[in-house]
Amino acid sequence: MEDLVPLSFIGQTAVTFYRQMIKGFDQLKMTEAQRKRTLKDGQEAGEMLLDIETRIGELAKETPRGDTTPKKHRLPGGDDLLKHEKIGISFLLNGLKKQKS
Repeated sequence: MEDLVPLSFIGQTAVTFYRQMIKGFDQLKMTEAQRKRTLKDGQEAGEMLLDIETRIGELAKETPRGDTTPKKHRLPGGDDLLKHEKIGISFLLNGLKKQKS
């Protein structure tokens, strides 16, 4: 998977490049053969990106994940606190919750 992630970024950039080229076909002076070739290259880049993204997803599914539930931390006083409470930013989170209400 380590090798696929950089390829994914390269593929995304290539697809974006071809998308912009295809949008600018009317402004670019290209022959019909060049337009067809550019369109075909863009489609191939998109297909390769889909293959890479699919493989990343398959590998991610196979990778064991850790427990994602919030952990409580025991402080010297014996209190169990969530991480944001431990570092003293719970007032920020409470303020955000009040603003959303």
